[in-house]
Amino acid sequence: MFKQVRRSYSREKKIEVLLFLTHHRIPINPGSRTTEYRHPSHGEAAGYFKIPKATIHGWWQEQEKIVLQRGMTYRVENTRWICEWPEMEEELFNEFIEKRQAGRVIGRGWFRRTARRLFCKHYGGDNEGLFVFSNGWFLKFQKRWRISSRAITKTASRLPDEYRQLVINWLRFNRRNSQPRNFLEREHLITDIGCYPASRILNLDETPIPFEYLNGRTYDLVGSKTVAGKTDRSGWDKRQATLILYIFSDGIPRIKPKLIFHGKTGDNIRKQEGHLWNSGVTVEFNPTAYNNEDLFLQFIDQELFPALNIQPVTAPNPQGLEERSLLVMDVASFHKTPTVLSKLQESGVTVSLIPGGCTGLLQPLDTAVNKPFKQYLQDFTERYVDERVDIETWSVSDKRVMVTHVVAQAWNVFCQEKRLLIQKSFQDVGLTLPLDGTQDHKLRIKGFDRIEVGDWRQDLAVPACYHEGQDYRALPLLGREQESDANDGNGNGQDNSEPEFLEFFWQCEEYHHERLQTGNLQFEPGGSILST
Repeated sequence: MFKQVRRSYSREKKIEVLLFLTHHRIPINPGSRTTEYRHPSHGEAAGYFKIPKATIHGWWQEQEKIVLQRGMTYRVENTRWICEWPEMEEELFNEFIEKRQAGRVIGRGWFRRTARRLFCKHYGGDNEGLFVFSNGWFLKFQKRWRISSRAITKTASRLPDEYRQLVINWLRFNRRNSQPRNFLEREHLITDIGCYPASRILNLDETPIPFEYLNGRTYDLVGSKTVAGKTDRSGWDKRQATLILYIFSDGIPRIKPKLIFHGKTGDNIRKQEGHLWNSGVTVEFNPTAYNNEDLFLQFIDQELFPALNIQPVTAPNPQGLEERSLLVMDVASFHKTPTVLSKLQESGVTVSLIPGGCTGLLQPLDTAVNKPFKQYLQDFTERYVDERVDIETWSVSDKRVMVTHVVAQAWNVFCQEKRLLIQKSFQDVGLTLPLDGTQDHKLRIKGFDRIEVGDWRQDLAVPACYHEGQDYRALPLLGREQESDANDGNGNGQDNSEPEFLEFFWQCEEYHHERLQTGNLQFEPGGSILST
């Protein structure tokens, strides 16, 4: 596995090296919030391309002459590179075999980290940024050493066609509630997405996480008859805690991730190991390790309201200019209890409940964030386990401490690197698109090639299986349709039923009046009046 010695180089090879020196960047302080970059040195380029440093230095001095040169310079014909970094690849393969014989599940992230470490060991000093771990190299490495990705399990899912009405009604609900409620709100709009600022549109979701990641795939030798994975304790690859993530439509994290572990109260556990937990997460306990109404109400008071700068309700704002918020979440039972909904509604938080079965289509965390974040989580977990060589036998306490650190670190890096992804996830499901519908073509909802919001003032008829009593409830009809339904329901034309909705909907009718002066406010003739 050694390459042939090349004493002559083509013009194209020289230009490749010069472009590398000119355009490649190496992070100076990787992992920090403000990463700076620098050009590679001639010595680093020599180690990367396996070309003498003096030769590269000479090319750099004559780069203009090389670029202007016509045709191809002399090159050795029929020369084939078998392996560019044989020492690194051989040691990488040996470590891979050692891990697989021990039953370790190997993912692409392990190859990336280990290859960079070994490259620095053999060629690049202490600079990991010089080795880019390209797809081309990794595919050839697998082919040279007969390694492949082997499947253990496989799952599939199908999107029901009848969800279109539910999706459109949900989109109309959000657009209806994003309309300004009066002309004062209309005058104070600062964006075209409506009365909810991007910093006050958020989504939360609970997701189970394990202590170990045995996701059904590992790299192994081609032709292996048995593909196995080893775990420290039975069941640790199943749900051991609940992770709750919170994302805002501007991509800025304002609420720490929450972890819910098994335990009655967690008081004793908190005393014994709480000082070892990472401060970048909040930790709670209950017997099932699931979220519930009590924990959710506690979250609203202690985390949600402070993040949204919501003060306790004392008196209504006479100008109607209080900042409103939009909370998007699924229809879990503890999300929609009367106590939860009334507390949120009284504080100006509109709750947008995603119809049952549609979270994979409409919830930003499910559509764009959870899957890539879990890859980050797995990479940081593997790195933490590799670093803690002092732990021979892992206890439940060790795993809890580990989870707090890897979740906090992974979420911090993810929010820095994937902020645009988070912003786009809200746009894809219509939460941050303009109210006028001019950019509805940017809707990207799984399973629907083309979907239009249409007239947000009324809902579509939903399938019978989703009528009241199910997770999804249709919004009330407005205006004349509501009056008509009331007249049909009783002879006196009054509707005695209580409408099923979370936000009070307003309709605007144009009117004219004389100049009116109230205190320091002056209202010009013309405008809008609210009617229900």
